[in-house]
Amino acid sequence: MNFFKANWGAIQEDFMNFINEFHRDGSVVRELNRAFIALIPKVGNPLSMKDFRPISLVSSMYKVLAKVLTNRLRKVMNSIIGEAQMAFIENRQSSDSLVIAEEIIHKWRSGNDGGFLVKLEFEKAYNNVDHDFLDSMLEGMGFDVESIDQQFLNYSWSSVLWRMCMDWWRVQCCLNSSVKKWLEKWSGQCPAFKHERAWNSLFYAIVWSIGESRNNYVFENIEPNVVKASEVVKFWVVWWFKHMGKGSTDAIQSLLINFNGDGSALGKPGPAGVGEVLRDSNGKILCLFSYHLGTMDSNKAEIWTIKIAVGSCNSTLSLRGCAISIVSDSKVAVSWVNVIYKSRAFNSFTDSLAKMEANLDGDFVEWGDV
Repeated sequence: MNFFKANWGAIQEDFMNFINEFHRDGSVVRELNRAFIALIPKVGNPLSMKDFRPISLVSSMYKVLAKVLTNRLRKVMNSIIGEAQMAFIENRQSSDSLVIAEEIIHKWRSGNDGGFLVKLEFEKAYNNVDHDFLDSMLEGMGFDVESIDQQFLNYSWSSVLWRMCMDWWRVQCCLNSSVKKWLEKWSGQCPAFKHERAWNSLFYAIVWSIGESRNNYVFENIEPNVVKASEVVKFWVVWWFKHMGKGSTDAIQSLLINFNGDGSALGKPGPAGVGEVLRDSNGKILCLFSYHLGTMDSNKAEIWTIKIAVGSCNSTLSLRGCAISIVSDSKVAVSWVNVIYKSRAFNSFTDSLAKMEANLDGDFVEWGDV
C-alpha cells in the first residue's frame, strides 16, 4: 500500500480507470485474481517442506477493489441480515449463538417451561446456492422482478455457458459482460487459425441458447440447465455446418488440427531435418514423423517444416470442416509465409496458369527480371 500512496499522483488515473471499468463491466482481468504462493521459514534452518509456512500473496489492486466492495456492503449488511445472524457481521460473533443456546437449554432443564429445538440444514449457505430461495427472498424484500431475473439468469448463469464454450477453443476472456460488449470484442477474441464460419456461428448459437433458456424460465418456469444449453449450442453449430456444406456431424470434434513442427540444421549450411507432431483438438497425438532434408541452413529447414505440414494435411487428412493450425518457433519462417484469401475475380491470371498446367505433362517456370 505504501507504493500506491507514494506514487498516487502518477498512477491515479490508471487506477481509477480500473475501478470504473470493474463497476461498468462487472469483471476483472483474470490474472488479477491469481495468487502467488510464498514459503516463509518457520525455523532458523529449514530442511524440508514441513519447516515452511505457505502464504498466498494476492495482487494489491485486487485487494483494494475487494476493500472498496467490502466498505460499500458494510453500510447495508445490517439492514438485509436479521438480528439473529451472528456470523460475518461487524460487532457480532458466531460464538455468541452458542452461549445463548446453552443458556436457553439450561433454563429449560432447570424450570418447568417446555420447549423444542429445531436443527436447520445449512446446505444453502455452505454447499450450494438455491436460486429459487434467493429469488423469493429478494422479491419479498421489494426487489424488482426484472432485476432479479437479470442477476440470476442473464448474469451469473449465462457467464458459465460463455466460459464452457470458450474452453472449447482454449480462449481466455473476461466474463459477465453484456451481450453488446461481447459482440464488440468477439472478432478480437478469434483464435489464430480463424475458422471464420465456425467462430461466427458459435457466437450466435450461444446468444440463441441463452435467450431460449431465459424465455423458458420466465414463461414456462423451466429451470436453466447450463450443460443442456451447451449441448444445444453444439447442435446448432453442427447443423449450420451441414447446411452450409462445410462440415459433418463430427464438425465440433474435428475443427482443430494442430501441427507442431521444427526444422534444424547442423551447420550453416549443414545436414538438416524436420520433426513434426500432429494433434487433434483435445491434444491427442495423431501422428509423429521426421524427414531428412539434405544440406541447407536452419531458416530453409523451418520453411520446409511448414511446407511439409501443409503437404501432409493435404495427402493424409480429410479437411472438410477442419481448421489447420501450424505452429512454428521460427519468427523468420512465420514472417515469410502469409496466406491471404482473394476471390477468383482478383486472381484470374494465376487461375489461367493453373488451367493451362492441367493440360501439360511437365512443369512451366518462367522468371522475370529479379
